[in-house]
Amino acid sequence: MANIPTSKQQIIKGKKLTCTVCSNDTFWERETLMNTVKISLILIG
Repeated sequence: MANIPTSKQQIIKGKKLTCTVCSNDTFWERETLMNTVKISLILIG
């Protein structure tokens, strides 16, 4: 099943994150897989 994206308030170092452009206080969150040396070598080789 696909994850249903939700937006929520984010707290960083005890302070609520707020957008400086639109003053929104909820943000979308998603997971990302970053490249590693091992994967890069597999893809190149």
